[in-house]
Formats: sequence, structure tokens, C-alpha cells
Amino acid sequence: MNETNDFSKWNLFKKMLYIENEISTVSKELNVGDGKFSYKAVGEVNVLREVKPIEFKYGVKSMPVSRRIIVDKETTTKAGNINQFIRVETTFRFINVDNPTDIIDVITYGDGVDSSDKAPGKAMTYGDKYALLKAYKIATGDDPDQNSSEEQKTKKEDKPSAQNELKEVKPRNRATEKQLEEITKLLGDNMKWKDGMLRKYSVDDISKLTIEQASEAILVLRDFVK
Repeated sequence: MNETNDFSKWNLFKKMLYIENEISTVSKELNVGDGKFSYKAVGEVNVLREVKPIEFKYGVKSMPVSRRIIVDKETTTKAGNINQFIRVETTFRFINVDNPTDIIDVITYGDGVDSSDKAPGKAMTYGDKYALLKAYKIATGDDPDQNSSEEQKTKKEDKPSAQNELKEVKPRNRATEKQLEEITKLLGDNMKWKDGMLRKYSVDDISKLTIEQASEAILVLRDFVK
């Protein structure tokens, strides 16, 4: 295209499209959580390291323009420690530097939990990071839990068995209603713990946990929350 290097004449949609196409995959280098529910995630520094130079190249400025706290409460662990839970709604704006009236707003949400004063910062960082990841469709690398699940799924599909088919059709070992109620109560609004648990057991909803998995999850959660 003759206009490729004349970025100043491009509209914001076109600039973001080229950024989306050019930006590299961001790997998961951040360890989140402890113990059985720990998992790998993408850190803010990894996202900014990839995004900033390419936004500068094409003339795009991105930044939060408004924030609103939609949840602010205290939670208490079983040990009696008090944590602050914050959920923040952020309007994250992308601006065409060559035409500042050319803008795109993205609504994003972030949760933060901390025993001191860091919960708001964590919530804001989470929301800003995911606004960039989703706006530019940035791949975040391989998820070890997901890879393991896919490998197991392939093996089952290559060599199907009546036993596997029976488990798929009749999930008789699913968690009981009582177990699910207790897990839901223990998790409360802590989405990070919930996401970590789903990743741990390679399911997309707690209703798909087995009795054994639910029992293990309850024991772990009881150590952290009342």
C-alpha cells in the first residue's frame, strides 16, 4: 500500500488494526495466588513492554479517562485477617494522536484484594492491563492447564472407550449441591480465587467439578476464608 508509512493520515481503527497485527504474543510470567490455586498470568510490565513502542510508532495514545468503584467491602480470612476487596470499572481510551477527536473507549473491570492499602492499585492495574490485551487481541501464551487438557482430550478421541463415553453422558461423580453451595459461599466475590480454581481443575464452571475436586477445593478455601 502506498500509504503504509504515512501513519498521520490514518484513522484510529486502521492504526489499531495494524498494531493488533504487528504486536507479539505476551507470555505469562507472573505467578498469581498460592498453593493449589496458583497459576501463571500476564504481568502489566510484560504488556506495556510490547504495547508502548508500537503505539508510539503508529501515533496512538491509550490511557484511563474515568474510574468508578462498584464494589468496596472487607473480607475476613479464617485466621482473622481483614482484606479489602475493591472492584473498579474503568473507561480506557485510545486516541489518534494525529487527530485527537478520533477516539475509541473501552469499558473494563478489575478486582483487587489486599490486607493493606494496595487493593485499589491492584484493581486499576488489572483493568488497564486487560483493556490493552482485549483491544489489541493480544495472545497471552500457552496455559499449562489448557495444554494438559487438550492432550488428554486428543488421546481420548484417538482411542475412545465405553468408560469415557459413559462418564461424558452420565456424570455421576459430579459435585453435590451442598458442596457447590459451600464453595460459592466461600468464594464470595473473589473472582481471582474462582478463576484460579477453574484453571486448576480445567473446568469452565464450578458445577462441573467432581465430588473429589469439590472436597479438595472446600478444604483449601476454608484455610483462607470463613
